[in-house]
Amino acid sequence: MVPLTQGARQNLEACSAMIGLTALAVVSRVVVRLTHNQALQGSDWLCLISLALFYAQCGLIIDFIIRNGAYDLGPPLQLAQIVELLKTTWVAEILFGGLITAVKLSILWFYYSIFSVNRNVKRAIFITGTGCIVWFIVTTFIVLFQCHPIDAFWNQLTQPPFCLDSPTFLLGYEMTNLFLDVAILCIPLGVLKQLHLPLFKKISVGVIFILGGLVCIASIIRMTAIYKLPNPSLDFSFPVSLLWGTIQSGLAIICSCLPILGPVYSTVAKASDAVRAWYRPLLSRSSRRKAFHDNGSKATDAAGSRQSWTRFGVSRDIGVAGGWARVNPEDGSETFPLKPTHSGAASRDRDLERQHPFS
Repeated sequence: MVPLTQGARQNLEACSAMIGLTALAVVSRVVVRLTHNQALQGSDWLCLISLALFYAQCGLIIDFIIRNGAYDLGPPLQLAQIVELLKTTWVAEILFGGLITAVKLSILWFYYSIFSVNRNVKRAIFITGTGCIVWFIVTTFIVLFQCHPIDAFWNQLTQPPFCLDSPTFLLGYEMTNLFLDVAILCIPLGVLKQLHLPLFKKISVGVIFILGGLVCIASIIRMTAIYKLPNPSLDFSFPVSLLWGTIQSGLAIICSCLPILGPVYSTVAKASDAVRAWYRPLLSRSSRRKAFHDNGSKATDAAGSRQSWTRFGVSRDIGVAGGWARVNPEDGSETFPLKPTHSGAASRDRDLERQHPFS
């Protein structure tokens, strides 16, 4: 394997990480369906399609990086390698639009399966879904024919370019994509307010849906990499743009699986409770052992303290129960006598005498 440039290494790491995370999310989604005796639904199949397209996109990127060691439009790549990179990018852009649209439709299909009883939500789902399909058709057409002829996209270094300005086109591409993501994100929030759920559970469900906002954040970061003012064409960062495109695609697939994984969350919670229950006897034994040791120390101190005090006599005439005085161990003399208290029996006798003075 040839040495990697910084941009190539970042893109390779991003693809590798997202391949693992998306596989974990989608496999967990399928397992949840099967373990609950549910057949895979349309939203699940769309998620699997988006995963296949994502793997194809990452496969193209990884293959080029491993063979060439760089992922940028310039040195150390030669002209032939740059032409190959532009061809790879052209195909990756088409795959990106397809997988992002499949994820959007998967989420909307899932919304429809649980929120279709609400007419307003149902209407919003259809309108947003139609917008996603129209967006995919228009953007795919523009990606395919952004240069005239088509091969001018990868031959633009050897012939006069007849292409759209890439930063401007990609900025419009990402802005419309971000608008659709925000629209999809807002659909369930209004319904959650009407659900009769405990506040904590309502917040938990809302957080799961709001996590889709991570895709919006990745989209915004990608836009800043694509369109850098004041000279977008000169400051355009090719590897950073593709890096955040990969992260955005992977996060979209992961976030589309999160609402389905509710049983997994409850299983994890039960597992953590079981672990705490297993350790609880050990902790209680340790606490009892510590408490026993502390009580033993206190008892020893109290015994030593009692040894230095002695009881002195009881006066029957005044009905006093006697008291305590510290004994000096050197000469046996009593020091620091405590004030005696009346005994209970003497007090009762005195009360009876008051009640029956002539008896």
